[in-house]
Amino acid sequence: MATEYSKQDKEFDTATQEKLDAWGKELTQADAVLLRQREKLYKPLWEKRDEVLSKIDGFWPQAIANHEGFAAYFDDVDHPLIAKLKGIKIHRDTEDPRATKIEFIFDDNEYLSENSLVKEFQIKSDSKDLGDSEFDWADDLKPIKTEIKWKSDEKNLCKLKPTSYEDEETFTPGSFFSSFFDCTHPEIANGIGQLIAESFYPMAVDWYTGDAVDDDDFDFDDESFSDEDDSEEESEDDDAAEIDLEEKDEKPAKRARTEQ
Repeated sequence: MATEYSKQDKEFDTATQEKLDAWGKELTQADAVLLRQREKLYKPLWEKRDEVLSKIDGFWPQAIANHEGFAAYFDDVDHPLIAKLKGIKIHRDTEDPRATKIEFIFDDNEYLSENSLVKEFQIKSDSKDLGDSEFDWADDLKPIKTEIKWKSDEKNLCKLKPTSYEDEETFTPGSFFSSFFDCTHPEIANGIGQLIAESFYPMAVDWYTGDAVDDDDFDFDDESFSDEDDSEEESEDDDAAEIDLEEKDEKPAKRARTEQ
């Protein structure tokens, strides 16, 4: 008679468990080697793509406008400056590609004294090992505040539209520059950083062309980024929507090829 099996959690003997634990560590180490090698191979390919995109006027502002999840973090006051965005770059550490710097590059503008802003995400000392499948941006990376040199207080978008925190789980986004570059809240800054690095940047071409958008799933407002400050046309009801950090889980329309 065949043995019948029903659901029952089992444990290994000590010797077997030790062997499996050692195997798991070897697998993690192998994954770490692959991640480093992939970053080495991908880096020149991203640079080649970005060089092509740099010749297209308005590429990055349009790609952002087409990404509903990303565009939601931009306030009306951001639009004139974002219209000057001419490049986005992702810089990853060669030894641990999870350590990430996200760079926004702008044309000359009336807002910024320096045309490059870099947001850095450092590996925490107690983070999981490179190659560990349970790596999590919010838990394992530390967001570093970017010191933005504004040309004047009147052009300081972080002061004009600061991000406000309702509690540990919800916040009201103000300017993108406040919610991302100026922010050290791991749920907020890391959430935006992961969205940029894993959903937006690798698929920027598809977001620009619309190929990354499922029209059945999204209903976009016809909103664009403009060099002109449209503050006079703002609605009298200017309350920003609150974002629930637990409920907001941006799902890219296509799976991106990303680093861990």
